[in-house]
Amino acid sequence: MATRLTEKQEVSACHVAELVYSGRLTKAAGVAKLSAEDGMNESTAAIFIAIYKSLREGKEFRRTTSAAAMRHLVRSIESGHGPAARDRALAALRAHIKYFEQQYEATMASMRGVLAELESSRDL
Repeated sequence: MATRLTEKQEVSACHVAELVYSGRLTKAAGVAKLSAEDGMNESTAAIFIAIYKSLREGKEFRRTTSAAAMRHLVRSIESGHGPAARDRALAALRAHIKYFEQQYEATMASMRGVLAELESSRDL
C-alpha cells in the first residue's frame, strides 16, 4: 500500500476488516464502505482487508503496509481476540518479513522494529 493511512482510517479499516473476516460483510462491501466513508483508495482498502485476514490466520502475506498500520492491525487483533490471536498475527508478520527480504533483497527495518516492539510488549 503506497497510500499512507490516517489513524482514523486505520481504526475504520480494522473494524471493517473484522466485519469481513467474521462474514458479516463481503469483501466488496467492505472495500466500498472504506472508500465511501473514509476516503480510502479501493485498492488500498482491499489490501488492508487481505492483510488482516492473513494476520488473523497466521499466514504469510506478500503485500505490505506501513509500520504504523501494521502496529495498529496487530494491536487491534490482540485487543479484540486475545494473546493467541496476537501470536498468530506475529507469526504472519515474521513470515511476511522473511518473504519480503528474500524476494526483494531488502531489509524491512521498520517492520522488524514493529515486530520487536510487539513481541516485547506481549511479555509484560
